[in-house]
Parts: sequence; C-alpha cells; structure tokens
Amino acid sequence: MKDFWNKRFAEDSFAYGVIPNAFFKQEIDKLPLSSILLPAEGEGRKAGR
Repeated sequence: MKDFWNKRFAEDSFAYGVIPNAFFKQEIDKLPLSSILLPAEGEGRKAGR
C-alpha cells in the first residue's frame, strides 16, 4: 500500500487539481477564520481557505 501512495504522489502535478470542492468552500466560507482544523487533507483540494 505504501508503494501505491508513494507512486501516486511522486509526480509534480496535482492528483485532484487545485480548485477546491465548490460545496465545501461554500460551507467553510460561512465560518469565522481559524475556527476549524482540517488535518491530513492531502493536497488541499477541499481546502476553501
């Protein structure tokens, strides 16, 4: 399993793109800054901020 993930993320390109998930961004934008923690979110595809 380790080899699978190492190979998948060894490339310079983003596996999921750079645009955040639209629904997640809409919901996270309703919260005050620094009000939540999103650990282990990978490339940050779903990171609204």
